[in-house]
Amino acid sequence: MNRDDRRRRIEALTATLITVGLILLALLTARLRYNGDEPRVWPPVDSAELLLAGEYVMAGDIPQPELNDPRPAPEAAEQPAPEADDLTDTGTPAPETAPVVSSEQESPMKTKRKPKPEKTGPTQAELEEQERVRKQKEAADR
Repeated sequence: MNRDDRRRRIEALTATLITVGLILLALLTARLRYNGDEPRVWPPVDSAELLLAGEYVMAGDIPQPELNDPRPAPEAAEQPAPEADDLTDTGTPAPETAPVVSSEQESPMKTKRKPKPEKTGPTQAELEEQERVRKQKEAADR
C-alpha cells in the first residue's frame, strides 16, 4: 500500500466515525429528556389516557334496583321491539343427502405390492469355489 491509499483509508474511517457519532448523538437527544422541575412519581403516570381533560367516568351513579321493592319488575312487552329483517324461510329446501359417486376403476394412487427380490449374493457353488481357493492359498503359504 502506498501513502495515498493509506491516507484515503484513514480519512474514510474518520469520516465514518464522525457520521456514526453524530447519528447516535441525534438519536439519544431525541429520545432522552431530563425534566428537573417535575418530581419523580413511581409508578410513572400513563400519559396515554382515553379521556380528555375534564371528563370523568362516574360508575357509581348507576341506580341499583332494590331487592325488597314490592312493585313488579317492568315487563319486556312494555318496551318496543327493535326493527329487524323478516327471517321467514322462503327458499327451496336442499336435498337431504348428496348422491354417492363411485367408480368401477381402481384409484391410480393405490400401489401394487412388488414381489420380493431374490436374495443377491454368492450362490452355493460360488461359496464352495471361494472356500477351495482359500484352502489352496493356505496350503501354498505353508
